[in-house]
Amino acid sequence: RANTDPGDPVAVLPEEQLINFLAETRHPTRDTGVGPGRLATPADERRFFRELEEAETKFIVVSKRRYREFNAGGLAGYNPRVMSYVRFNYELVLDTGFYRIFRSRVLRPEAVPQDLSRRIPEPAASG
Repeated sequence: RANTDPGDPVAVLPEEQLINFLAETRHPTRDTGVGPGRLATPADERRFFRELEEAETKFIVVSKRRYREFNAGGLAGYNPRVMSYVRFNYELVLDTGFYRIFRSRVLRPEAVPQDLSRRIPEPAASG
């Protein structure tokens, strides 16, 4: 709360929206969560990343929630591109054990590149 104002965009992943409610912040994308299968295509992922950028999302909170019911594990396991995006564009500022809070590496909106693909890392080649 010391770093946000009411209504600020804060992404909470994969889907703990109660944090937004209690902190009086808002989720910056049309997706209410990114649980297993929610960002089903590369186009869905690109739209999600673009919406984070357009909202000038300063913070992303990532929980260590596991989806045992889907045999999916955590966010990095079932959607590694989302976690790669977070790690590439945000720096870890707090780890509570269950929640990790990341702050944007882009401090000024004018520093956001027009070509968002430069800010989305390509998946690692398997080999």
